[in-house]
Amino acid sequence: MTGKNPPKATTEEIQEYQRAHIENFKRLFGLGKLSTAGPMSDPGKRRRGILILTPPKEIEIPPLFATDPYVAKGFMELELYPIKVVFGGINTTNIDPNGIEENRIVLFNQVHETKVAHLPENLAREHEAYLKSGKSVGLAFFAHVTENKGNLRAIALFRGKDDAAIRAWLDQEPVSKAGFVKAEVIPQWLGKGILSESKQ
Repeated sequence: MTGKNPPKATTEEIQEYQRAHIENFKRLFGLGKLSTAGPMSDPGKRRRGILILTPPKEIEIPPLFATDPYVAKGFMELELYPIKVVFGGINTTNIDPNGIEENRIVLFNQVHETKVAHLPENLAREHEAYLKSGKSVGLAFFAHVTENKGNLRAIALFRGKDDAAIRAWLDQEPVSKAGFVKAEVIPQWLGKGILSESKQ
């Protein structure tokens, strides 16, 4: 996320910070702690990007960004959500190191007026079954947020950028259709091949 009070910097400084930012991603990927990372398109410039990390404990994550000047200097801040993958996965082999491609990320935010601790069991079952049909519109990854931190309840990554097909699929997704969550579709750029094949 954008830092609360980002400092001023020259164009040359930003270029240097960007290089260090990318180098830190490469380092974390090499250590097996980063599955994927990429910027998001946000007109409000609040959301900057998404990272999927594998450390077992949340406390282990902030030190991984000590060498990232964007985080260390306050240009960006980390917003951490523990997740459980329930469909698909991230491809981490044979990634094109020079390629980047536009995809879609979907954030599922709980609607305030329907706040409940757990979904009705039948609706949860319908949701799990419906995810399999998402392959037809490029659903590559779906994960539930496992701790209540704000309203975010799940995230999904879709290959490609067919907004009409993705939105049509989301309109029929049981939990969204029942009004428990609202799905927000956002352009997202990831390394070429990251979403090349569903793991389920």
